[in-house]
Amino acid sequence: MHKSTVKFLILFIVPSSVNALSESEFVQSLLSNNIFFEKEQINLTIKQIEMEGDKANYGDWDWTIGGELGRINKNKTKYDYTSTTDYAKSTSQEVRKFSSDLTKKFFSNGSELSISYDKSLPVKNEEMHDKNGYQTDKNTTEYLDDTSISWTLPLLKNKGGVVDQKTYDLAVLDFEDEKLALAETKEDFIEEKL
Repeated sequence: MHKSTVKFLILFIVPSSVNALSESEFVQSLLSNNIFFEKEQINLTIKQIEMEGDKANYGDWDWTIGGELGRINKNKTKYDYTSTTDYAKSTSQEVRKFSSDLTKKFFSNGSELSISYDKSLPVKNEEMHDKNGYQTDKNTTEYLDDTSISWTLPLLKNKGGVVDQKTYDLAVLDFEDEKLALAETKEDFIEEKL
């Protein structure tokens, strides 16, 4: 009996360590060990990335390049031609066109800056005839270089770019709604466990 009393006294005399969780640590451990909240936090992060992506897509540069190739051939045959004026017996026309547009929208005010360049090279060949027959070839080459810069500022209906920013504004509201719904679900879960 003496040995058991000594063991009992040793337990009380020797200091022992107790690891107790504070309330905030307990709540954090509840939330971090629940898979549902981990998934919801990932969904919330995805919503935030989508929201930031909407804003970035709206205000990003957009570069468009286009081209066009074409060929037209026409043959004319005239009988009993008595005029001294030349006419085109055969005509061929080639069209080559290149266009490039660079556009930037500004998120803060809804304006749009556009820089464009168009180059076309139409070539027209004609075989000219008169009443005596073949006269000459006529070759026409025209070059067209067109550069333009325009800045569009929204007025009245789209003041401040409000119409163009609808998608972003809806994404912000959706993100805030998801954030509040997650916070309420966490509160209900913690209340249930306490």
